[in-house]
Amino acid sequence: DKIANYGLETLRLEASLAQMPDSLALLENEREIVAKKIARLRLLRSSLELAEKTIEKAAQILHREFAPKLNHYAGALFRQLSLGKYKRVFIDSHLNLQIESENEGIISPDFLSGGAEDQLYFALRCALAQLVAAEGVALPFLLDDAFLQYDEFRLKEAWHLLTELAKTHQVLYFTCRPEILTLGKRNAWLIELGEKRG
Repeated sequence: DKIANYGLETLRLEASLAQMPDSLALLENEREIVAKKIARLRLLRSSLELAEKTIEKAAQILHREFAPKLNHYAGALFRQLSLGKYKRVFIDSHLNLQIESENEGIISPDFLSGGAEDQLYFALRCALAQLVAAEGVALPFLLDDAFLQYDEFRLKEAWHLLTELAKTHQVLYFTCRPEILTLGKRNAWLIELGEKRG
């Protein structure tokens, strides 16, 4: 009985040994596939690291050369729009905005009222348009009731800035507010858009 068991065990081991070359070949093939995947992933990682460093360096150069001008223009425009309430605009190296307020010191735009926040972003858009135009590209300016939250005085200041911008840029301003239409009658072409009739 023991001899028969040893015989069966021997046959099973011989069969396993006969299949080993195939198993080893499969394992070797899988190892090569995995090694190729690892090599591709390492190449991808090094490419992404190089891209990240390049973007960071470009952002630093852009910030060093562009941010001071943007801070200057946007700050001057925001000061004008806010009637002097906000003195300066700062854009840090991570492109975060901060504002110097007359009464509150340095604050985040999150602490501005809705109208003041609209004024800030309008000032930034105008400043960016000026900087891009200085490079020889006067992009069109498209606004849709951008002055919705402005009071009468700030509305007049914003319209004045927009008319100055219109000297060098095409400006399209869409509105449903009669006070804008009144301001626009002096120095803009007004086109009334009617409702679509079916």
